[in-house]
Amino acid sequence: MVLTPGIPAVTQVLLETPRGSRTKRPKLGLKTSKKHLKFRFRPAELIVLSLRSNRLIPMSSMNHRQQQRDDNVAVQESKPKLKKPKLYKVLLLNDDYTPMEFVVVVLERFFGKPREQAVRIMLHVHQKGVGVCGVFTRDIAETKVQLVMDFSQDHQHPLQCTMEPE
Repeated sequence: MVLTPGIPAVTQVLLETPRGSRTKRPKLGLKTSKKHLKFRFRPAELIVLSLRSNRLIPMSSMNHRQQQRDDNVAVQESKPKLKKPKLYKVLLLNDDYTPMEFVVVVLERFFGKPREQAVRIMLHVHQKGVGVCGVFTRDIAETKVQLVMDFSQDHQHPLQCTMEPE
């Protein structure tokens, strides 16, 4: 919710009127009498629920003194707490049938590795049996694994690609 400067001690509610309608009851979840809710306002007019008087006041009808009276109250906006996404390693597994040059092509094409780095990773996979191609978020890692598997099957190579949490 965006707070209007100069009115921090009140809760502000944005009400929109459907076309053709001039009045609308706000859905605030508060128990208020009908006489406080019947008023006319323009579509998308800012309505203020005053915490001091417990009534709805159109922003346009508040005078300058009422707005200044609430200036001394501090309001702190909360920021959403975001966590970093979990990362996954994409791994290539060694086999005895896939040519080394094909592995280098896969690393260049799907992981954006330069030729020298692709050769280094390919040799690591060949010697150690497994090698890390990259670290990605889950969705990207799953996509890359599927692309590599489809590409290797299309070229009739048994190259295996997996992913695991970092």
